[in-house]
Amino acid sequence: MYCWFLSRSSSRAITVKELNAKLATMNAGDALGELIAVKGYVAANNEGGNFYQLISLVDNTGEANTGIIIKGSDYTEKDLPVGTKVIVSLKYAKYDINNDLPQLRMATIFPTQEKVTMKVPQITVSQAGDYVGQYVTVKNLTPAANSTTWVVNKKTTSVNFTDDAELPMVARTTNHAVFANEAIAIKKADLSGIMEIYKGGYQIFPNSMEDVAGFKVE
Repeated sequence: MYCWFLSRSSSRAITVKELNAKLATMNAGDALGELIAVKGYVAANNEGGNFYQLISLVDNTGEANTGIIIKGSDYTEKDLPVGTKVIVSLKYAKYDINNDLPQLRMATIFPTQEKVTMKVPQITVSQAGDYVGQYVTVKNLTPAANSTTWVVNKKTTSVNFTDDAELPMVARTTNHAVFANEAIAIKKADLSGIMEIYKGGYQIFPNSMEDVAGFKVE
């Protein structure tokens, strides 16, 4: 089944950018089987504990609108390493919008042997809407003065940031994140993670110690 699917579908698979263009004309709950498959690269898994049952799939061009969230099984570096090229069957998949966040459900991921170095877009807060679903680095963020740790009282926590233009960005962290209890330095730095949207507001989900290293308390 695995080899048969890859050989049959890899040439017919569309890019994530092409998929997003099609999804823009569709409604939540629509079946995606007619699209056959989408190809791309794993930009983020749940290795760091802050991306439960999600992966970020991208074209790895670094361009805007080239990422999508796939919700389903839980993957780590052992199961599905970052940089792995995958072919995703859409035979049973459905388009879902969860509090404004576009995502795929019931998609089946088929890893290939190809693995690449990922291109991470460097963006400002004003560009966040063009990079939803992608792993990015947001430049020059400063946390709110009352920020303490990434997670407070062992509950999923939102930390408020602003950039040089005073535009807001929220960093969202669950208690399962490897950096949950790390203190946040009140200074300007870059922050990496997966860009999402929740009820119209943009949120970034850091997913490793490296993602939040710029705010480490020395």
